[in-house]
Amino acid sequence: MKTPFLFLLSFEISHKIPNKWKTIGWRDFMRELICIFLVIFLLLQPACVSDPIKNNKNGPKEELIEVTGQDREILTRSEDISDLIVDLYGVDDATTIILNHEAIIAIVLARDGVYTEEMKQIIVETAKGQDKGIKNIYISHDKKIFDQIEDIITGLIQGEPYANYLSDINRIMEAIK
Repeated sequence: MKTPFLFLLSFEISHKIPNKWKTIGWRDFMRELICIFLVIFLLLQPACVSDPIKNNKNGPKEELIEVTGQDREILTRSEDISDLIVDLYGVDDATTIILNHEAIIAIVLARDGVYTEEMKQIIVETAKGQDKGIKNIYISHDKKIFDQIEDIITGLIQGEPYANYLSDINRIMEAIK
């Protein structure tokens, strides 16, 4: 004997199913369902095709500029020094550029940070400990100089030669001295 609750539940469900589906078999139902999915798939297929104008393989090709081996080594040395300095207490960000046997290091102090002679000495020792080829180190905590060095590094990474930035680097060195 069915309980009234189950009877009502089966009555509600059976009335929501269309009569067409009650009369067709399970196999026919699955065929219709597969056909519906195929139609939807075929309608959406053109939306997934790549744009031939954007992917024109016969058009102009972008030339990738590679940093020369020596420049890449200098950039790697600069990045290694910057990574170590950022780990120091009181320093939020650091950037370094190396030219010959000299390094220019610009730092961004942590919030409420104070640039002290002790911090300067720690930065110098850290940089010289990382790279034995550096003789002179110039340090700045000026945000403007930090941004200038970042712009130079970005240009060097994009493949521009050091020669394009020599006057800028020398001007920054003179400003820090």
